[in-house]
Amino acid sequence: WNDTSGDYRRALVSLVKPAPAVWAKALTGAMKGLGTADGLLINFMVVAKDHMDEVKEEFLALNKAPLAKWIASEISGDYKKTLVKLCESRPRYLSVGVWYWAQRCVDAL
Repeated sequence: WNDTSGDYRRALVSLVKPAPAVWAKALTGAMKGLGTADGLLINFMVVAKDHMDEVKEEFLALNKAPLAKWIASEISGDYKKTLVKLCESRPRYLSVGVWYWAQRCVDAL
């Protein structure tokens, strides 16, 4: 363990943590501070979509605020509507429209 440090150590630790906890932390990092890392935000929202309920729980525990509220405060327009809808929806009930707009957001970057 002493042979590891920095990014390599963080990567190893992330491998043993539950995925929703890692995604919640990554989403926080994408929105925290000045500006929003749109590419990271979109990617992690899409990656986490099948476990969104667990990610929202982890995010709430980490930040003391709901994920949808953070998203809504960081971005605007159709981009905001799409990601908030993705956050609030249950994966099996999402319409094709949400996935279409999520992909359009990625394409726009």
